[in-house]
Amino acid sequence: MARTTVSIDDDLIERAKDAGLNVSQVSRRALKETLNAPAHHLFNTNERYLPHGQTGAGVYGHGVVATFADSNNPDDVDNYGGHIGEIETADKIYSWENGHGLRAVGIALEDGSSDPVPLEHRLFHSASSDVHEFHAPVHWVAVLDQADAVTTDEIKRVSGRPVFAGVAHREMNDNDFPELLWDIVVGRATR
Repeated sequence: MARTTVSIDDDLIERAKDAGLNVSQVSRRALKETLNAPAHHLFNTNERYLPHGQTGAGVYGHGVVATFADSNNPDDVDNYGGHIGEIETADKIYSWENGHGLRAVGIALEDGSSDPVPLEHRLFHSASSDVHEFHAPVHWVAVLDQADAVTTDEIKRVSGRPVFAGVAHREMNDNDFPELLWDIVVGRATR
């Protein structure tokens, strides 16, 4: 086992020892939990890439998160397929709909793949379409109506940062307050 030195406030060390805690074990456990924590992925519903007036909310009924790419543009295929490929089982998925806000939260049921889904598994585009689809299965824990979505102004008040509109995918970090946003969506869904 490799050894390393970690700086911890002396007062904190003393309090831990007084409480009978083994600081090395607690540090190891905390580091392990942090490294194994699920990632938080924000995805846009990408309505503009859907044919025949379909809405991006269709992903909820199909139990997936999806991205789309022009099959004739290798950079798009790598980019949008790569977004889905970043998903790991148990990651938290947040769904944004332009013009409305944060509409849904869910949990990835399996690892995503950066490969397009086979033609017979497409959910939104016909097999003859020049658009590739990329999916990862998601258990949508809470889905809000458009009128109840967490708006850009609300998110700005929570995080103090610019909002997510216009992005296809973004991995959220602690500064985005993902757990708080999750709780807001779930809370609104249950009222």
